Amino acid sequence: MTEYVNIHGRRRGRGIRPWLLIAKITGLVLTLGGLASAAAAGILGPRPTDREGWILLREAMHSAFVPCVVGGTFLTIFAGITLWLQMPRAFLRMRWLKLKLVLIAVLIVPLHFIARLQVMDFDEMVQTASMEELATVWDRLAVALLIGFVFLLLIASIGRIKPRLGQSYTPAQKPETD
Repeated sequence: MTEYVNIHGRRRGRGIRPWLLIAKITGLVLTLGGLASAAAAGILGPRPTDREGWILLREAMHSAFVPCVVGGTFLTIFAGITLWLQMPRAFLRMRWLKLKLVLIAVLIVPLHFIARLQVMDFDEMVQTASMEELATVWDRLAVALLIGFVFLLLIASIGRIKPRLGQSYTPAQKPETD
């Protein structure tokens, strides 16, 4: 058996970056999958006909939504910040990252609060509201989740594609003077 000789002078291994990328992708898949399944259940799923059915639906959504979406979001944020801390100056020069951060601040944060208010309304109304009011709040919640899914998918696509947005990745050249 021949022994491997490192002729390029590189260190062994790739460090923690591949593991952080796996964690970030796993968190993103959990978040997107949870949002998509919750939105699909709200839009395409059957409507309960009695109060016990609505209570059961609320409990099922909470038990599936919280571990997937909340856990996936925390995992994605932790892995993303840790990846960014490896080379913060280089990443902050990238226009795609600036666009992604602006979209998160402008779209995702307000949508979170809108969807959270819909969830709180639904939780309060399950015990007291009529079936028509519950269906209306459930529809608004499903639409908010669907919009959040679409915008998060857009932001994830920007992070995956990394568009140049007019930025040149080559070092700046000094103009020649005659």
